[in-house]
Amino acid sequence: MASQAQIATINALVAEGIPLSEIPAGRPPPGQVSHIHHAVGRTHMITTCDIICIILVCGVVAARFYTRIRLVKNLWWDDWCTLFSFACWIGETSLFQVAAKWGAGKHIYDLPVSNLFPFFLRGYVVTAVMYSVTMLFAKLSILMLYRRLFPIANFAKRWWFVTAFTIAYSFGGIFSSLFQCRPMAS
Repeated sequence: MASQAQIATINALVAEGIPLSEIPAGRPPPGQVSHIHHAVGRTHMITTCDIICIILVCGVVAARFYTRIRLVKNLWWDDWCTLFSFACWIGETSLFQVAAKWGAGKHIYDLPVSNLFPFFLRGYVVTAVMYSVTMLFAKLSILMLYRRLFPIANFAKRWWFVTAFTIAYSFGGIFSSLFQCRPMAS
């Protein structure tokens, strides 16, 4: 978050009547100038990457479900974890596009303070939580696949341990993303 000196500077500028949309969120490095209204960023790269990944991932997940439903005629827990992970990933990718609208892909000194607080930072927290949930179900999908492929009793004990560790680790990531800022309202 912002330091006390940065907050004091922003408050002083607001007291002088300068709107938050005219105050850069960060100080440019030496030799650089802030371009709040005409910032050149890499948001087009984020959008291009998201579109390519959505096309590829949709194709792979559709092929997997076609194979499991039409050819194998059986769905198992790994398939449902894959589907839920895919749905969470689509939500996360959508949040990346919203973040691009509010300044992701641009230098901090090219963003106005009004974009950064609270929209971008709240979106960051939600995206971080979505990432942890997406990764949890992607990992569970792989673990469920292993469980289905290797129905050995000795393997099952180790599988339960790794699955419990994965779930605990993911919940740790979710809670650390949610509560990294104290108090949460700031």
